[in-house]
Amino acid sequence: NSRESMKELYHRLLNPLLMQTYGFLSRQAKSVRVVIYSMRSSFFLYESAFRETVIPLRWDLSWHDGAQIYLPPKCLTGKMILDTYSSPVALLDEEKHDLESAFDRLLITREVIREALMLTYVPTMVLSAKKKSVFHTAKHLGANLDSTFLWDDNPSLSNDPRVFSISPYSAMTEESKSVLTTFLEEHLPLESLEPSLIEYMLGADEQDRVIARNAETGKLEFRIPTFHPEMFNPRLRM
Repeated sequence: NSRESMKELYHRLLNPLLMQTYGFLSRQAKSVRVVIYSMRSSFFLYESAFRETVIPLRWDLSWHDGAQIYLPPKCLTGKMILDTYSSPVALLDEEKHDLESAFDRLLITREVIREALMLTYVPTMVLSAKKKSVFHTAKHLGANLDSTFLWDDNPSLSNDPRVFSISPYSAMTEESKSVLTTFLEEHLPLESLEPSLIEYMLGADEQDRVIARNAETGKLEFRIPTFHPEMFNPRLRM
């Protein structure tokens, strides 16, 4: 089904440095508790594509703490989250579907990370409307700040002593590219896309363009940046 296909896709897009970092930390400590932390302002202020309005969103009130919401492990689907919607502005069916789908994608990401790290528990997911704060998040979760760290590629956080700063995952090995391309060609052949969508994707900014036309054949191809494994020397900066 589409959910399983998306899950398979996300596994192929996962940054391998995530597993390396988790392994490194696991060797340094008796136990490592994983929390997924993401900046997602659209889950607080929703700019509707279906009417000209911005809707303040509220969910289960016990999840909210300032500019953050803490999604508990029991949330398994986007619908379970939508069912807690508590804002006074009624959502259109199209808006509900849009938000539910967005939450589903997040929850699939959570499941992929859980499987990749072989966790025996479902991680709490923290969504923030503002710049991430290790201090406030650790305090809310009752964690020891001295042993709480954020793994992030946001350069604005690189000077924070509680942040493992990494480079953005913007390229992969030829082997990983081949695996991803095979999957995409099987599940999302470019020939099946609407012409208007193809033109839209071709018109994306250079760094965001995921398809291109082969200069010799004119055939559409997936555009996936690569690097040589010997050039990949990740360093965790603290």
